[in-house]
Amino acid sequence: MISALIWLIFISSANPNSPGLFFFSSGLTAPRYLFIIYPNSCDFCDVIQYVGRKPRTKSVEQVMREVKNAHLIGARTVFFSDDNFLADKVFTEKLLAELITWNSAQTRPLSFSTQITVEIADDENLLRMCADARFSVLFLGVETVRRESLLEVNKVHNLKYDIDERVNRISRYGIMPFLGMIVGFDNDDESVFNELYDFIARTNSPIAGISLLNAPRHTPLYQRLEKEDRLMGDDFSGEWQLYTNIIPKQMSRATLLSHYCKLFKKIYDPELFYHRLNGWLKQVNYQSNLYTRKKFDLRQLSHSLRMVTYFLLFAQPEVRKLFWQSMIGTWKIDPKLMKRTFTFLGQYHHFYDFVREKLPERI
Repeated sequence: MISALIWLIFISSANPNSPGLFFFSSGLTAPRYLFIIYPNSCDFCDVIQYVGRKPRTKSVEQVMREVKNAHLIGARTVFFSDDNFLADKVFTEKLLAELITWNSAQTRPLSFSTQITVEIADDENLLRMCADARFSVLFLGVETVRRESLLEVNKVHNLKYDIDERVNRISRYGIMPFLGMIVGFDNDDESVFNELYDFIARTNSPIAGISLLNAPRHTPLYQRLEKEDRLMGDDFSGEWQLYTNIIPKQMSRATLLSHYCKLFKKIYDPELFYHRLNGWLKQVNYQSNLYTRKKFDLRQLSHSLRMVTYFLLFAQPEVRKLFWQSMIGTWKIDPKLMKRTFTFLGQYHHFYDFVREKLPERI
């Protein structure tokens, strides 16, 4: 198991005064809320059913206090757990400016990650600010590259500009695009799986999470499928992998699951992953020069050594080969990107285990 030195800061004002420190076996986690707002109207998303559309934010000052407290108790990475970090652009820009000013003055600066829409790529200034603040990972709700499927579930904001260029622009800033994708829309047939992998390969995106479409109760999708008598059971179980409560329109459930598993296995094939990783590293053309005060971090080195030990002694032979390829390849391209490669390999470890241990072997 590869442990992580990650702290969570939730971004809402649901309980703005709660300090909420929690301890887990993998380390300290400091949950915080920053804001709750979800301006879009995706038919399968139930977020707005619970939080609505009215922005409810903590102040930038309070968020910064929580960031500083997480840093004080030993955080190396902070994840802003939010439905859309870009939902209030004025707030986001103010927060990023504060993060840059504070973080660049640290001898042990933090790195950050969050959930955000692909629209972040449309604002070059905000994207650069994310890089300058040391955001290393952005989880992107790409969902699909099939236009008809996006229109079907009202995810129209993903259609505004070319999705390939949006993802590539994020990558050029040295930020890992974690692609969130879904299969099982009514407009999905068996050819959509190749379309999704071609997109992942074209953009040299090393990491993608694939889910099966589900219809949570109280969503427009649930209501529509209930009228069409295409729901299995009474409600969505909360499991987006290996389960769907929807009867697919253009293929059987067994066919959907089979292609889903094959796609997942293809994405995390070690050789294919390495080629995408190598391509991603080559397109990075921006690295912030603000962090001149950064000093050697013994604890981070210890964590890195544990990762190295795992890959060299406990990983499967094909994964061990991938590790050596990745380390040597990164060093040749740009040694400064070594930390990014470690981030990718940590994510890969998780998904590779999921593919080996959770997906049906017969597929």
